Amino acid sequence: MALRKATLTDLRRELRTLQTQYVKWGERIEVLQKILADDRPREAKPAPPRAVPRRRSRSVRGKVVTSSDVLNALRQHPGSKAAALAKVMEQQGFKTTGRMSHRVYNELWRLAREGRITKTSNGRFSLKEGTAA
Repeated sequence: MALRKATLTDLRRELRTLQTQYVKWGERIEVLQKILADDRPREAKPAPPRAVPRRRSRSVRGKVVTSSDVLNALRQHPGSKAAALAKVMEQQGFKTTGRMSHRVYNELWRLAREGRITKTSNGRFSLKEGTAA
């Protein structure tokens, strides 16, 4: 198969480039092997003991929020949003480790997923008809 002169020139140029790179890679491999051979493992000194940081207590003083408490608040204030129910529950003495509105919304979401309450498109929650007390 006869190749054109320009094609043969390009192939020879590529071969020279690859041969040069091959030589450089070989030299680099030798250098790295010498460096790594000289790097003998040293005896590791044990790390000094670190003081274990104390965790801040996240205990809650007061009534803890449960789904039944959220249901009771919803019975007293049907058609309310989660933030409004959270304010009502805080006034009743309920506590949580995080934000009360997040805790109440999460409980409302679980209740809605279970089918015990409904959520409207504007974010209001209400009991389903026939929900047991």
